Amino acid sequence: MTPGGGGYILAASHTVPPESPDENIFAMHEAAGLARQEIFDRAADLRKKNRG
Repeated sequence: MTPGGGGYILAASHTVPPESPDENIFAMHEAAGLARQEIFDRAADLRKKNRG
């Protein structure tokens, strides 16, 4: 987080090509301090929320 309460957006660009190795995507997030398990947990939470 930035001091003013804002944040940042982490992305390779506007899209990640489907042929990108999963390890490259996880490495990008790990560099920002987001562990692989946290990614999976957040995805599971979103799936539960969208099911109702």
